[in-house]
Amino acid sequence: MRIPKCLHFIPVLFSAFSLAAADTIREGDIVFTSSELGQGEAIIAATGSPYTHCGVVFEKNGKLMVLEA
Repeated sequence: MRIPKCLHFIPVLFSAFSLAAADTIREGDIVFTSSELGQGEAIIAATGSPYTHCGVVFEKNGKLMVLEA
């Protein structure tokens, strides 16, 4: 599978997940995160949602990763 360079790869455990939640996350899950850095504050103000980003969990080389645009 070829992934465009414009997408970011973030290890699942690097995100705001607790270790307990990491045991229940599976490939194909959609995860939501929040950040007030950069454009995050503007996204929160415009949408009224606490979430600023979302991604899809996938497995690469035996590790769960999050594909985020």
